[in-house]
Amino acid sequence: MADGLEFVGLKGQTIVKENGSVSGENVVIKDLEDCEVYILDFSSLVEVTDCTRCKIFIGPVDGSAIFQGVTSSAIAVAAQRFQVKNSQDLDIGLYCATKPEVESCSDIRISCWMGAYPGLNSNFQQAHLDPKANQYHQAFDLGGDDFGAGFTLVEAVEYWEPPVGGLSPPENPVPAPDGTLYAAPAGANGSIPSENGGLSLTGGTGAGTQGTTGTPLSVGSGGGGLFSPSSTGPVAVEGDHPKVAAMKEKMQQRLQQQENTEREAKEKLADAANQHLESFYQRRQSQVAQRSKDNRSGSAATGDGSQNVEGSTPWEKTVNLINFNFLRASAADKARFKTVLFSAKANNTPIAGRTAA
Repeated sequence: MADGLEFVGLKGQTIVKENGSVSGENVVIKDLEDCEVYILDFSSLVEVTDCTRCKIFIGPVDGSAIFQGVTSSAIAVAAQRFQVKNSQDLDIGLYCATKPEVESCSDIRISCWMGAYPGLNSNFQQAHLDPKANQYHQAFDLGGDDFGAGFTLVEAVEYWEPPVGGLSPPENPVPAPDGTLYAAPAGANGSIPSENGGLSLTGGTGAGTQGTTGTPLSVGSGGGGLFSPSSTGPVAVEGDHPKVAAMKEKMQQRLQQQENTEREAKEKLADAANQHLESFYQRRQSQVAQRSKDNRSGSAATGDGSQNVEGSTPWEKTVNLINFNFLRASAADKARFKTVLFSAKANNTPIAGRTAA
């Protein structure tokens, strides 16, 4: 990324960009390990690449937030468009104005945005995001079905309030999954003291800006992080998660509709097959009946072979029983003709040529 803020190649650092220090610039976060990053302002584009065991909080993005090659980290991000790929073992608190995209990932746990900090309401407006239009639950796997193995929707129960200076209380305009709005604790100003009594904050802007070095983040330790261990189980179809419940109910309806369509198609195919077989049997019976009729007519014309048969030898008599005037030989004539041939062969007797009458 040509312009904007860059944080690259850091280990065990805490980075905080307060409200007003980013002001719509692009942000690049790359090759971080055991770091905490707080972008508490609106930006235009965010790219997070190859980060491990990090805690990354991204305020409203008036564009895309792209995470690639990120592992074992806790993330909060609000963006117009969200994409995560080639990543694993992530807890993501998400606001997304469009359907989030998951690609080539495993063990990704997605929940509703639960971040809060002073000035967040105005940042949502600056990033042109409607707090009530969160589509986090519409996430889909580009390599599979909507409920593929790449991600799971979970229910987060804790708000994430990053460290920030000032006396203003933290705020969050995004409703929780049950429709409730965030209420800041009494006396809360969003600040987290450092060891020397000050605030763990940074000043200025630019590439590689970092704040006070703190203890490396232990993701999933339950120490005030984004998710508690009890909050990362799959969301139940029924309960306090109406959006996810509605989504799953819609999926069930779609599957039922597909099943009904397939059943109707199978029934139509079965009916068509039965009609085809019935027509085939009817044609076959008509052909057999016609052949029987032809054979009876031939037998009536030639007789049954027991009277007025000329010939001094059995094979000559057999030849005289054959009707050579039929346009289509009957089964009886064919059998008689075979008898003539076998008899002539056995007796080594030549048969004089005979022409049709």
